[in-house]
Amino acid sequence: MRQDDNWSKVYEALNDSMYENHPYKRKVIGTPDIISRISRDEIMDYYKTFYTPQNVSTIVVGDFDEEKVLEKIIKEFQFKNTKETPKTQNTMETTIKNPKIITQYGEVNSGYIMFGFLADSAKNLKETIALDIISTILGGGKSSRLHTNLIEKAEKPHYFGVDTSHFQFKDGDNFFIEANFDVEYKDQIIDEIKKEIIALQQIEEHELEKAKKQAKIEFANNSETVAKIGDNIGYYLTVVEDLNVAQNYEKTIEEMTTDYVVEVAKKYITPEKCT
Repeated sequence: MRQDDNWSKVYEALNDSMYENHPYKRKVIGTPDIISRISRDEIMDYYKTFYTPQNVSTIVVGDFDEEKVLEKIIKEFQFKNTKETPKTQNTMETTIKNPKIITQYGEVNSGYIMFGFLADSAKNLKETIALDIISTILGGGKSSRLHTNLIEKAEKPHYFGVDTSHFQFKDGDNFFIEANFDVEYKDQIIDEIKKEIIALQQIEEHELEKAKKQAKIEFANNSETVAKIGDNIGYYLTVVEDLNVAQNYEKTIEEMTTDYVVEVAKKYITPEKCT
């Protein structure tokens, strides 16, 4: 099914090319060859090696009796015949070492393009928030720069959609710009998006304040339901590896300045640093 999804094919080619050696370059779902050959014993061995007590974070959220819940968790989480989970340490890649343009052709009616960038890990809270703000300013909705400049203001629009994404990972963030477009304008589209990337070297105060407000709203939304609170705690425990960082989130947003956001944009989001 993934071979029938154009965005999946573009993303997988891009993701593989962004990294040199880090496991993030691999397809999470695996390959047809691996899936067809993997044995039950291999799956069970993996389970016993990695699904172990020292490798699991258990999060309980809600109105409950702490002692009773803890007693039940200890009783029910009996991992039999588990192994010692090996300590793995991957070398982070925060910059694409060999930026390039990859072109694929297929029987499709429109073009799909992704610009990919690497950045520091999610635990670098200040830079992570700055990248969220950049994503909002550049491609977050119909009031963003990309939508306004490339679709609304264009005399003859050749984009069917354009936006940005920022994913936070333990071993380094990903930042993407995505566009669905009329294939006749491919070269022009690459140039136009590069100009918008370069334009990030100047950010207006009103853009920053609007993006900061959006970040605060999203952070507050993560505390609205029991499930979201659990997800949020899990994110800071496993990806950021520090639950205390969440306490500094709103304070860090307030301290954000246009100069700092521009500094982060120059550090990670430039035409020379993307594939």
